[in-house]
Amino acid sequence: MNNIKYIKGNEDYLDLIRPLWEKLNKHHKKNSIHFKHKFFKFNFTIRIEKLKEKIKNGDLKVTIAKDINKNIIVGYSISSLSKDIGEIESIYVEPEYRGNNIGDYFMKSSIEWFEKSKVRHIQIGVITGNEEVFSFYERYGFYPKVTILSKK
Repeated sequence: MNNIKYIKGNEDYLDLIRPLWEKLNKHHKKNSIHFKHKFFKFNFTIRIEKLKEKIKNGDLKVTIAKDINKNIIVGYSISSLSKDIGEIESIYVEPEYRGNNIGDYFMKSSIEWFEKSKVRHIQIGVITGNEEVFSFYERYGFYPKVTILSKK
């Protein structure tokens, strides 16, 4: 899509993605099998505070996809560097914009950043109930490694 502009920044850009993050959280509320209640308590402010705490000695990259014709944000990714671990923290693309390589751009951009930073390990957390995204992540070499069980 020629009408998509990518904007890269840091935690200063987080407020711009709030509406999309809330859509992703709503998706997790709907699809979570055992921990729906956690997503009802979880909000954007809590998420941002956790991210800021995590990167006190690291770095954060926020990438936004903007439809310049409509002047709206249609997707985002948040990636972090902490010690020698790179993590794709959150990624979301509006449903009507999926299939236009926006997610591809987010993944490649994050992986490139991690590789330049010489991290030892790159990871993505996927909420149980959202396994439909596995095939997307597999295109970039990510596969389920461990399932961590939590007591309700």
